[in-house]
Parts: sequence; C-alpha cells; structure tokens
Amino acid sequence: MSPNFTKILFLVLFGLMSTKLVAQRDLIVTQAGEQIRCRILDETPSRFVYAYLGANNKVLRSEIFKNLVGSFKYNHFPADIVKQDKLPASNASSGDAPARIDTRKNNPSNNTKKTGESTQQSPKTGSNPPPVQKKPAEEPPKETKKPANNTEKTKEAAPKEVVKEKEQVAKTTEKPLSAKEQRELTGLTEPEKKSDYQNFMKYRVGIKAGLGNIINKGGTNTEAFGLYQEKLLKGWVIGGDAAYFITDNFGLGAVYTDFKSKNSSDKLTYPHLITGVTVTDGTLSNKISHKFVGPAFYVRKSIDFKTYVVLGLSPGMHFYTNKGQSNGVDFNFKGKSYGAAATLGLDFLLGNDITGRDIILSLEGGYNYGKINKLNFGDGRGDVALEFPVDLNRLDFSIGLRFMRFPGYLR
Repeated sequence: MSPNFTKILFLVLFGLMSTKLVAQRDLIVTQAGEQIRCRILDETPSRFVYAYLGANNKVLRSEIFKNLVGSFKYNHFPADIVKQDKLPASNASSGDAPARIDTRKNNPSNNTKKTGESTQQSPKTGSNPPPVQKKPAEEPPKETKKPANNTEKTKEAAPKEVVKEKEQVAKTTEKPLSAKEQRELTGLTEPEKKSDYQNFMKYRVGIKAGLGNIINKGGTNTEAFGLYQEKLLKGWVIGGDAAYFITDNFGLGAVYTDFKSKNSSDKLTYPHLITGVTVTDGTLSNKISHKFVGPAFYVRKSIDFKTYVVLGLSPGMHFYTNKGQSNGVDFNFKGKSYGAAATLGLDFLLGNDITGRDIILSLEGGYNYGKINKLNFGDGRGDVALEFPVDLNRLDFSIGLRFMRFPGYLR
C-alpha cells in the first residue's frame, strides 16, 4: 500500500468520523492557563487527541502533549454547542448581562410633572400661587435646571428596595455566567436532551470463549490410558453472562459456562468404565461436558476512564455428562453437584465519545470448583456412588465481548 493511498484513506476516515461531531463538552486547561473547549477523542500515555469547531464551523482535529496540560475534565460544560452557534471566548467576552438602568434619570418630563404637582399643592398651605404659573411655558432656561435637582431629590427619595436591587444586579454581573445564561448566550433555547450515554455502565451483557484445563488428573492403570485421559483434561470453554450494576462498583447477574473435551483411540488397553474389568486392544471414544449455571456477584474498579478491573463470584450447579462408545457399545453417564466459580479480568471500553463506547473487550481468568460423587450410568440403577469422585476443578482463560447497550450503529 503506497504512502499516498494511506494518507487519503486516513483523511476519508477522519472526515466520516468528524461528521458526527455535534458538541464540545470537555475541557482541557494548559499549563499556561488557556482553556480549550473540545471533545476528547482518545488518550494515550503521552498525549490527548481532541476535536473542536474551528473557523466557519469546521470540525478540526488536534493533539496536545500531557506535559503541557494542567488539568482536564470530561463533560465539564452542561450544554452542547451546535454548529450554527458561536462560542464566546470567555465569560467576560461573551457579554455579561447589562445592569438595569433607572430611566427616570434620562426622562425630565416625568420629573417636571412631579415638580409641577408639588407646586400646585403649595396653595393648600395658604400662600399665594407662585409667579412661575404666570410665566409662559417656553420661559427661561432657569426652569430647565430644576429637573436635574429634582431628579437628585427623587433619587435620594427612591425606596431602599430599588437601591438594593441595583446593588444585587451589579454584583451578579461580576460573577461567572450560570449554565442557563450560557445556554441563552449560545442560542440553545431548547431544553437539553438526555444523552444516550447516560447510565451506559449499568448493564454488562456478553459472551466469551477460551481454553480450560482440569487441575487434578487422577490415577491411571496404564501409561497409554493415562495419556488418553490427560488429553480429556484440556478443552474449550464457551459461556455467557449478564449483569446489572446497582452502583458504579457493585452488580448482580447470572453466569453460564460449558467446558468441552473429547478423545478417541483404537487398540487401547483400559478398565471398563462400569465394571472395571480390563479391556485389551479395545476401542474407546469420549465426549465430556462440564456445564455450570448460577447467580453472580460482581465488584468493579476503574483504572482509568476506559479500563476496569472486574471480579466475579458465583455459587451454582455443575452438570456433568460423559458419552461415547466402548468397543462399539454406546454409553451416556450423567451427574450433577453443587459448586462455585470465580473470575478476575480486565474490561477495555472500545470506541470514543463520538462514535460511542458500546462494546467492552474482556480478558478474563477463571476458576471452577466442584466434584461429582454420584453418576447415573443409564442402566436403570439410578445414581450410583463412585469410589473415586470425578474432579471438576478447572482453570479457564478466555476473551469476550460485552455490550453495555444495543449499539447505535446496529439499530
């Protein structure tokens, strides 16, 4: 693949990814104090990768080394910013809400009316009407000075509640803008919609597959038969589980696993599986299954924002089957017993904040405990006690995919 083709492919993929960017709710603060409002796409041990809206509402991608970052926070801003809106550079530049102005200062007509009313009330005291009433309305500029004095008097006579209200408005303009004011300034008049990613970590449902190995081998009569049995101790493990996390760290659910192994041989010397009589140069085939079903209790602890350690404990029931042929005769043995299982693993959240973190990649180790003391050989005798119990103690190593919700791109 040529380097030019690789660059073109990267640009196309980034273009498709960038079309989904509709919001910037994360905050990165540099060592110099610069605030970057963006959407953090990924985090590596040395840098952050983020997307933001640039000039002409274009979606841009950038990176910044962690040694240049003072702090960062996901979903710091409570409101989204759509492409049509303009983001104010800061609270101060975005325009603080202007203080309300007393219009009575700039409207002398109101004051002149009040002064006229006060002069008209003076005759009630018994004095003669002032000569001002005999003068024409267009008279001297001396009258124009009175409104200024009267406004000062009315200002002094203003109720205390108005003064307090002005002081409160002045104080509020000095404080940072609230979330509601920010939404009004950015044009987001519609109520904020509930995010699809809220409470997405409450559910954990998925499947897993891997390898299993029975720990205790047990005694053998011949070397050839011992090697035959040793192969039956190793097999495949498949399973599934579902959990609901009541809190961020504790959850309840259910688990199911199935261990399968098989082997066959011709001209094998072995003890008969029921009577114990030695069979010489016989044929033997086995298909063994260990199923486990039970409730589960989970404990989860986050390492970072997309990596978790998960511990699972589960009491339950083991179901054992061993079917095959011995010298051409079919057999099917069955048994069950109470037991327990435990798992310890790592969960890695796949994806990013734009495409969605819907899938978990799990690496898990497990231990199963149990023994079968009775078997039903299918000969009508029912459950028969065994001289040597069947050991079900097993170690598992598996990889799995878990879903936190139905993926948006599969809807």
